[in-house]
Amino acid sequence: MSTRDRPAGRAAPVRLALAPVVAARLAYAACHPPRRAARDPNRPGFATEEVAVPAGAGRALSGWLCPGDPARIVVVGHGLGQDKARSVRYARFLSDAGYTVLMFDFRNHGASFDDRALTGYHRRFGQDVEAVVRWARARSAGPGTRVALYGFSLASFAMLHAVAGLPDPVHAVICDSGPSDRPAGTADNLLRSGLLPVPPMPPASLAYRLLAATYRRLSAVTMGWPAPWPPTAAQPRYADTPLLFVTGDADRLVPSAEVRRVAAGCPRAEVVVIPGAAHMKTMTAAPQTYTGAVLDFLARAIGVPGRDR
Repeated sequence: MSTRDRPAGRAAPVRLALAPVVAARLAYAACHPPRRAARDPNRPGFATEEVAVPAGAGRALSGWLCPGDPARIVVVGHGLGQDKARSVRYARFLSDAGYTVLMFDFRNHGASFDDRALTGYHRRFGQDVEAVVRWARARSAGPGTRVALYGFSLASFAMLHAVAGLPDPVHAVICDSGPSDRPAGTADNLLRSGLLPVPPMPPASLAYRLLAATYRRLSAVTMGWPAPWPPTAAQPRYADTPLLFVTGDADRLVPSAEVRRVAAGCPRAEVVVIPGAAHMKTMTAAPQTYTGAVLDFLARAIGVPGRDR
């Protein structure tokens, strides 16, 4: 054995022993990410109001409200490990079109409350969506108010799943870069994506295979994915609610084929595929196509702000 081979040989047992520990830390960090200081969204011509949305037990979700037509509300959620600042560029074109826009931080993200729980986060994030919709309706213009949900990546899972459990139905849902018809498989894609701080190890090694298997299992427990999934027309809300799925054909985290399979189960679903767009890069790849598709869908689903009351 050469001198160069010995360190690698000694490192292999260490990697193997640490693999389950690394997997546990990654699974925990997915729903308990480091907090970042939120950027100020206010710019000339785009003003927001900081709001606190009650989420029960004295806890609150942090939000930014952009006032527009009080009867046309779009609730915007962010991706895993991000915060409402990620939604600002989307809120701007919606606000410019006249919609009231409410961006919010999920629990354990941004400036929202801490939740130390270890499991069931798909349900918990869905409860956040329900709390925000309930609060938005309470501030609305009255019974003619129409509400749309607009979620990216993580939020697309949470918002689509929340549709069935909301006390009052929403009138439209936009899902960008998700969800997948097999959410447990998204954990594998995330591990392979290079977005996670995984120690260097050959993908074919026993240590990597152990890490991947442990991470897959712990992620499923942490998120507590719903069963059955995906939604189907047999569930009344999914048969009646207009849905728009926007996906990129270069998305390796939630491939467009998986998004299409989710849409196939919902008769009022529309799918827009952005050529060359990676995960959550759909608007960047084709801004005019993207904003045009979203605004056209909203106009048909919840109406044009200031009109169609």
